[in-house]
Amino acid sequence: KKEEAPPSGNDVIKQPPQPVPFKPTEKAPAIHAKTAKLHGAANSPSPPPEATPIVETAPPPAAAEPSRNMAGRLFDFLQAYCKTYENQDLDKFIFFFTDYAEENGVLFQSLLPTYRQNFRNLENIQYQIEMNNYLWDLDKNTVQVEGDFILSWKKKQENTFHEYAGEIRMDLILFKDSFLVENLTYRFRQ
Repeated sequence: KKEEAPPSGNDVIKQPPQPVPFKPTEKAPAIHAKTAKLHGAANSPSPPPEATPIVETAPPPAAAEPSRNMAGRLFDFLQAYCKTYENQDLDKFIFFFTDYAEENGVLFQSLLPTYRQNFRNLENIQYQIEMNNYLWDLDKNTVQVEGDFILSWKKKQENTFHEYAGEIRMDLILFKDSFLVENLTYRFRQ
């Protein structure tokens, strides 16, 4: 238990991302009409200047420009994702996921009642994801992000913050100017 809030989201990227082994999926993106309303992360802060993208292979000349700001786009996405979760806005939060997305091996849509109940019982949530590395698969236009998270919350009628921290991995597809989560896997540290 901790009574103090986790660090602010200003330090989300502390070091340049490093590539990780990529395990490709064969799923084709299924994008439902709800996804068309995906809100962007245009108002999110810019990444720290030391955050430079790492791409395992050199992109073709046409893709060189997007590769230079991939870390920034991921930073913006993670900031918007965490902020929407903190705001307990399930109606907006679902737009970060594909219709077939999974969370720890369970269909995300089947977890919506649990999310709704949790949001109803909580007064305050603080969520931070620190991206440690990412891998951009240019052929499939997907990005795998690995990092650490801190999730703190306070239940209604309580004065104490509870906290979980652990490792997180997101398999993302590029969608318009942002991303959608295909697979979310996290593990709590003991």
